[in-house]
Amino acid sequence: MAPELQLTRDILEVIIGVFGLAVGVAAFRELRLNKNQFSFAVITTCKERYQALLPLIKAKDIEERHQALSKFVDLCSDMLFYVKSGYVPEEIADEWIGSMMYHLPHIDLEGNNLNPGKVAVEIAELGLLNEYPRIRKAFRISETFDLSNEMTRVGLIVRVKANIQHNTPPRELRYW
Repeated sequence: MAPELQLTRDILEVIIGVFGLAVGVAAFRELRLNKNQFSFAVITTCKERYQALLPLIKAKDIEERHQALSKFVDLCSDMLFYVKSGYVPEEIADEWIGSMMYHLPHIDLEGNNLNPGKVAVEIAELGLLNEYPRIRKAFRISETFDLSNEMTRVGLIVRVKANIQHNTPPRELRYW
């Protein structure tokens, strides 16, 4: 091959290689940006749902309160899914679980509720966790916890995260 053609070929290979690298970097940045946007959307949506339900959970009307509790349990299941899947940062996951532990039943090995909180007792009495194995698994606790003690609360958060196998690798976002 003539030296001019070889030089032209080498230059084209370098240009194509640089272009391919630039496209790869741009695609990686776009994927990361999309993942961050998805994470932000998940956090925002869950926060809005929680804030809308909180006053209804305390409603005096029994039917309204029961519907709100049902939606709250559904929201908690979704939140635990996002935590397990790694879609939210650790700090947010800890906040969510920390809030849930006051309102959700803590289930012992026999299926009894160990959380004496009013909302947790009502959720247990209504059987609202029957359709939510993720929550039952996450809040399966063998002893009663004093939620007024900060170290105890932190220990319970760690236990709940272990129960939902939080340390599994996060699932990749899929785009169809």
